[in-house]
Amino acid sequence: KTYYKGFLQTQSFNIGKFLQIKGMGSITSSVTIQGNGLRKDDADARINGNVQSVGYNGYTYRNTTLNGEFKKGFFSGIVEANDPNVNLSFNGEVDITSKIHRFKFDSKINSVNLAAIHIVSDSIHPAILSGHVKVDVKGNSPDEMTGTVAVDSMNYNIHKGVYYIKHLTLKSDISGDTHTISMISDYADVNVSGHFYPTESGQC
Repeated sequence: KTYYKGFLQTQSFNIGKFLQIKGMGSITSSVTIQGNGLRKDDADARINGNVQSVGYNGYTYRNTTLNGEFKKGFFSGIVEANDPNVNLSFNGEVDITSKIHRFKFDSKINSVNLAAIHIVSDSIHPAILSGHVKVDVKGNSPDEMTGTVAVDSMNYNIHKGVYYIKHLTLKSDISGDTHTISMISDYADVNVSGHFYPTESGQC
C-alpha cells in the first residue's frame, strides 16, 4: 500500500465530490499529513493543521484546527472551531465503519448559531446554543442507540426566549425486546421500559 508523509495545501478543493458526501462543498486547508492509501475507500491518515474554510449544508465554516486520524467513516482526535457562528471544541471519536457504529466524545460548545448554519430553519433570528456535552453511545439508528449522553450548563437562546439546563443525563439500554430509557435532569426524572421505538414515541 502507498505510504506518504508531508505537507498538504488545498485551495477550493471539492472534497464533497471526492468523498461523495452530499451537502459538502469545497475545502481550503494547510495541514501536515502522514498515512497510507490513496483511494477514498482505503485511505488512512493522521492530519494536523488548519482548515481555513470548508462548505457544508450551504454554510462555509472558517478557522478550524484539527489533529486526528481520518479514514472512511472514522475520525478520532481533537477539533477546535473558531468560526463566527461556530465556536467549540471536540475531543473523541466517531466510528461508522464498524458493524455497530460508535460515538464517543466530549464537546465544549462555547457558542453555535443553529440558524446561521441551517440546522434551525429560521434565518431572521439567531438560535444560539452553548454548553457541555459528553457522549458515549453505540448503534446504527436512533432506535438502536445504547449508552449515555450527559449535558450540563446548556443554554438555548432563540427569539426572546432563553432555556437553561443545568444538568441532564440520558441513558438508553436494550435487552432482548425490552428498551429502557432513563433521564435525570433539573426538571424531571423519567424511566421508561418496554417494547417501543423512541422515534415513534411522539406519534399517535
